Amino acid sequence: MAKTRIPESENQRTEPHADVELFREHRQLIRFAALPYLHTEGVTSVGIGYKQIGNRLTREVSVQFTVRRKLSMRDLRSTAAVPFPDHFALPGGRKIRVDVLERRYRLTPLDPDAVATLPADPLAGLRRSRMDPIRPGASIGRVGTGAGTIAAVVYGANNTPYLLSNWHVLAGPRSSYGDPVFQPGSIDDSDESVCVVGQLVRRHLSLAGDGAICSIQGRAFNPSILGLDVVPQRSAVAVLDDLVVKSGRTTGVTHGVIVRSHVVATLSYPQGDRDIGGFEIQRNAAYPSGPGGICEQGDSGSLWMVDAQPPFPGVDTAVGLQVCAAEHPDEQKEIALACNLHSILDKLKVSLVPAR
Repeated sequence: MAKTRIPESENQRTEPHADVELFREHRQLIRFAALPYLHTEGVTSVGIGYKQIGNRLTREVSVQFTVRRKLSMRDLRSTAAVPFPDHFALPGGRKIRVDVLERRYRLTPLDPDAVATLPADPLAGLRRSRMDPIRPGASIGRVGTGAGTIAAVVYGANNTPYLLSNWHVLAGPRSSYGDPVFQPGSIDDSDESVCVVGQLVRRHLSLAGDGAICSIQGRAFNPSILGLDVVPQRSAVAVLDDLVVKSGRTTGVTHGVIVRSHVVATLSYPQGDRDIGGFEIQRNAAYPSGPGGICEQGDSGSLWMVDAQPPFPGVDTAVGLQVCAAEHPDEQKEIALACNLHSILDKLKVSLVPAR
């Protein structure tokens, strides 16, 4: 069962959340005590997750650092790397132990030079086609690039509708407001003259997340997500053990479980490294693994929804935007990184539902 989720805004909470205070403690711990270690050489992220002993996952919550290559204490002492503390202190004298995992990250837009391979997804052709009405879960991209995924239809001032995806899908380092956006992305249809769907309206890239919105011009839209047939109505904060599902341009519908929260990861963007906040998803073992795992190139921007068990969500709560894949030494552990949806919606000044 997925845990109770914390709404994006405290004034939306209708019932008390038993773990609110602990949630806040963990957030403060990451931001003010653990975050300084993030920029130590070789460290790729920090977050909260269940401590691992060998290949066994415990139920002990720990501060988890990830590194490009895990070293023994002997190797640490022989290098310039700074060893992590054994634990951090929580209020009241409580302690939370430290865990170190091996992890590397890579952004998941579809490279324009990549070979567009897709798993057996019955909606694969539709996702890569020009749609009218447009639906989330389909291909989208900026000029001269490959493709990502439309996360959702969102609404700004005066209930103006926009399409939401990642900054690195709709914008990029040399983008300007007003730049054309294409649906599908140019790798899926090279005739850009008929694929323009709108213009870049707003973008944001920071600790708060990786997101952007574009206008919708000359086409209708349907906010129901392809393959899930659900319209997101609210956002919430992701917590450990939440079951989630996404519908992406490349791997289609895939299911996961949140294994790390309060994550801050250092990701490589064209203009340099950036720290992005969010959470990690691992493939839900109850579902078979597809050819592309739970995420692949072209899935950037997919909306991670709370999953109320098979076959489809059954709930309308969204928690994050797919940003990148994580390379884990155990290839069976398919892992994705998403930024927090509530944070990026706030930065882009949009909401999942129109104002009444």
